[in-house]
Amino acid sequence: MESGEIRALLERAWAAERGQRFEEAEKLFAKASSGRPQDPQLKTFHAGALAKLGRYTEAIAELESVLRAAPSNIAALKWLAVLYKRTSRLNEAIATQEKVVSLDPRDVAGLNQLATMLLESNRFEDAAATLEKLATLHPDEQGYRATLATIYWRLNNADRAIEAQRAEVQLDPANAAARSTLFDYLLFFHRYEELSALTESPKPAEFEARIKALRALGRFTEADQTLLQWLQSDPGNPTTCCYTAEMSLELGEIEGANLHFRTALIFGDTTAAAYLGCVNTGSDWPPGSQEFERMESLLDNPDAAPRDLYQLHLALGACCEKVEEYEQAIAHFDEANQIVFDGLNATRPFAISSIEAQFSQAHGRYVANTAAANESDLPVLVIGMIRSGTSLVEQILASHPNVAGAGEQFYWSERPESGAEAYLELLRSFGPNAKRVVDKMPGNFLRAGEIHRRLPNGRFIHIRRHPVDTCLSMWSTYFESPPPFAGSRRNLVEMYRLYLKVMDEWRAVLPPETLLEIDYEDLVADKESVIRRLMAFCGLDWSDACLHPELRNGRVWTPSHTRVRQPIDTTRVARWKRFEPWLGEFRELLPENQPR
Repeated sequence: MESGEIRALLERAWAAERGQRFEEAEKLFAKASSGRPQDPQLKTFHAGALAKLGRYTEAIAELESVLRAAPSNIAALKWLAVLYKRTSRLNEAIATQEKVVSLDPRDVAGLNQLATMLLESNRFEDAAATLEKLATLHPDEQGYRATLATIYWRLNNADRAIEAQRAEVQLDPANAAARSTLFDYLLFFHRYEELSALTESPKPAEFEARIKALRALGRFTEADQTLLQWLQSDPGNPTTCCYTAEMSLELGEIEGANLHFRTALIFGDTTAAAYLGCVNTGSDWPPGSQEFERMESLLDNPDAAPRDLYQLHLALGACCEKVEEYEQAIAHFDEANQIVFDGLNATRPFAISSIEAQFSQAHGRYVANTAAANESDLPVLVIGMIRSGTSLVEQILASHPNVAGAGEQFYWSERPESGAEAYLELLRSFGPNAKRVVDKMPGNFLRAGEIHRRLPNGRFIHIRRHPVDTCLSMWSTYFESPPPFAGSRRNLVEMYRLYLKVMDEWRAVLPPETLLEIDYEDLVADKESVIRRLMAFCGLDWSDACLHPELRNGRVWTPSHTRVRQPIDTTRVARWKRFEPWLGEFRELLPENQPR
């Protein structure tokens, strides 16, 4: 076929495409291609027309024939990568797109397409490498570094995530959304000092992040001052009322907290955090009450944020449990946890192997025994599973005049290379004159042996609780940042079993004078006897104040801040029995179901 005739066919085909007459265009491209069956460009045009008609198999076959003859035909490679992706052949799509960018390393669209494919296949490190190239090619282009930060967050790479998001903010310092995301990363990775420095002169939208950072650092006076600034600048904001309530809770002012939560509802009766706060501080709203029905109605709001739905379901579940409507209660708790699971699974899916790897690394450092040791006996580390009673033990010990509480410190999970001296300096900041300082980070059970190598005279208190009560407590408790294994009964069971295995390992190697194990059930049933054991183990003289930790002055900033302000009692023992018909996989942890 002559060139002029082929050109005329192509012009007619392109005109048909512009007019959305795709079947006509395909026939014209086919005719032109048949006139020169070896021409790769004409075959590629025809493949594109087939693709627009949804005839992907034929289009792919046409393109593959082109590439057999001309493996570096970039137009055919681009089309083929797209069609492999459309037909769910993602690995082949990625391999093909990698050829595209190897032929043209500065092809921005090609690199973007490759990064998208790599993300879809969960190849996050490869996606990050591709986006790093894009960011280098276009250093002033917004968006690349924000996506990079998200990827590094999913990879749990704190330094790279924060570095990328900082770079994104530097491109547009006035971008409030980018700054807010940076604050989120700093909070998530517990970089509280950095966040407090960034928000030293906070804008109205930055008060909340600053307060969270200052509280985590134990700088409560500054946190309260910031809250006062926020209240003065926006007195009718229900969120500021909730924070005022939280401050009251931390100080043990339960009735005051309830009043502030109720005030938040006056300013905004859709504030989920205020409903949950009211329920947790004593409001009785049984099924059928006006407030209960209002919470139920908010569940139907199509614009409700997942966090709001999470809080509402927990509040509704707690209301039902108070009136012994256990089936309805567990249904709401289940809904709350499904929301948590969906959020975690979409961004950072849980794998028990990642926790096993943390233990393996800590155990390796314990065996290597190369770190310098410090002989200080200042630290008391309270360890165990989340919701096992670690907050109660800390409150008991911190009620002693010679003991300070440091809350939950992430030091050993995030800064183990900084060594014992820096850790002791951190603890002393909570009690400069204290004989003992308590770090109640439950997850330190993963690395207890490693910490012992660094601090051979430090003391570990391992508090155990009935496994199903522990899991059920996690199931019905609100977490600002849920642990990675939250939201799934199966994940909780796997995590609990790993916890038992890890403690078996450390129990076999830790000297008995450094590890005391107590049971929550014994502590609440026979408190004086167990507390005397705690005092003796920590080398402390007896203090009657330790019998009444609910009277202790001081801030409590954990999910247990309401519970530990109540006298020690047995009301939470064997709670699981009320929910026995609906335990599901938690039933596997019952003692009678354990292997003998």
